[in-house]
Amino acid sequence: MPPPPPSILGAAANAAEAEEASTQLLYRFPAKISLETGHTMMVPFIDREVSAARTWVYQPETSARRPLAAVRLRNDGESGLPPGIVTTYEVVNDGSVNFVGDAELPLLSRGTFKFVTFALDSKTDIRRDDKGVVRTQLGKAVNGTLTLTTRSRHSISYEITAPADEDRQIMIEEARSEGWKPASEMSGVEETPARFRYTVAAPKGQTAKATLVLERTDSQTVVLTTLAAEDMLTRIRGLQNESAALKDTVAKLAAIVNDIAKARTQRTQLEAERKKIVDDQTRIRQNLQSVGQGSDLGRRYLDTLKSQEDRLTELNAADAALENEIAAKRLSAEELARHLTL
Repeated sequence: MPPPPPSILGAAANAAEAEEASTQLLYRFPAKISLETGHTMMVPFIDREVSAARTWVYQPETSARRPLAAVRLRNDGESGLPPGIVTTYEVVNDGSVNFVGDAELPLLSRGTFKFVTFALDSKTDIRRDDKGVVRTQLGKAVNGTLTLTTRSRHSISYEITAPADEDRQIMIEEARSEGWKPASEMSGVEETPARFRYTVAAPKGQTAKATLVLERTDSQTVVLTTLAAEDMLTRIRGLQNESAALKDTVAKLAAIVNDIAKARTQRTQLEAERKKIVDDQTRIRQNLQSVGQGSDLGRRYLDTLKSQEDRLTELNAADAALENEIAAKRLSAEELARHLTL
């Protein structure tokens, strides 16, 4: 049976009913179409206009200096569009038609849009400068509990040089990280689950400049009175909302931390001396067993042991005093934290 005439094919396209399944689109034609063995037939099942706009997409991970030539397709019809190959042509100023390229179109649900990208645009140059992240840390302290609020700002600047004879509408795409949002002063930034999108107009022959600013806020609550004095100092020393009360607390806490560090150093020295005496006593007792206590050398050994025991007593007392001093300093640090108000 020969293929149906073009009029029948056009009618088939207009009459095909679309059904959206969970993973695919189904098109049902109103009548059967027969085809002879060994023949090939193309039967259109969609014949309608689709909103499209020429654009350029800049993805720094794809190319650091060049955007991608692209078309933004929006499906504003009554049903989805199936995946397939898109062939794009462009009508230039003199009326001629130029081939832009072929690209693969994924499933396009109704009411959504997709960027169909073709190739790198070698006529447009983009310089991207990642300024990094600047963090500001603020604190609120009440009854020894500190609430830390960290505000982070990430700035990325762009210089886009358009071709001498063509304007460019560049859609900048940056990867999106969890917790980050466009800064309050930014407008026109689209957010997708994986991307931030920001459009910059670059007139022909000119260099356009733009900056994308992202921000995030993180909070953490810390009970200062449960921390060691040095950890308390670390937490409050870097706060940006510095006040007279905070400066005073930081100064006093730094002095306490310094005193505790000195006391710990002294305890370490005492412990080293104690260990040296104990090791020496072990050697002396072994020698005493060899020479006997009644010999001159034995009596000298006994006198040395007595002096060492007296020194050990002094060391133990000094160590206990230092331990008490450290404990008192810790209590002073806790009291400072408890009375700090921000």
